[in-house]
Amino acid sequence: MASQSFWRRALADPGCIAAIEPDGTSHTAGDLLARVNQLTHGLQARGLRPGDGLAVLVPNGLAALEVYLSALQAGWYLTPINWHFTPPEIAYILRDCEAKVFFVHERFAAAGSAAAAEAAIPASGRLCYRTVPGFLPVDAVRDGQPTELPRDRTAGTTMHYTSGTPGAPRGCAVSCPAWTRTTPRSCPRCCRSCSASRPARRTCT
Repeated sequence: MASQSFWRRALADPGCIAAIEPDGTSHTAGDLLARVNQLTHGLQARGLRPGDGLAVLVPNGLAALEVYLSALQAGWYLTPINWHFTPPEIAYILRDCEAKVFFVHERFAAAGSAAAAEAAIPASGRLCYRTVPGFLPVDAVRDGQPTELPRDRTAGTTMHYTSGTPGAPRGCAVSCPAWTRTTPRSCPRCCRSCSASRPARRTCT
């Protein structure tokens, strides 16, 4: 599993500093691991299964990190979205990556809300950091969930999109050994893994 060193370090030395936010707030590895596990359990309780897609429109910081780590241990397919994109471009990516859940930080509330509406993301799939009208706070998803590692952990991965200079943004899948059914991806140069595959169906075994 990618980034396995984080889990090893967090379990062995939970008091070490794992992340420092732009405002100087620090988070220990144990705290981050607990948040990641609660988010994973909460999303699983909402019906997410290995192979499902997530998308995030958040600034650099703890939010991006915890969603990324949750995806890595639950077999989800994470698409980070560039906040410079316009709402129609974001909506295109949401549809193309088949996001089941869309995370938006309040800093990008206007663009995220417009894109979610255009992409027809259901209310159940709209989650937010801080306050975004029409989105459920991530804290409500974590609330009451266990801090222990989830059962049946399986490797997830990411799908990054190009800027779309020659046309629509194109997705670049990082190959994942858990995927068993794949189709060629038409993105020849933008990253070293594009020549591999993109999952035909987001299913992992």
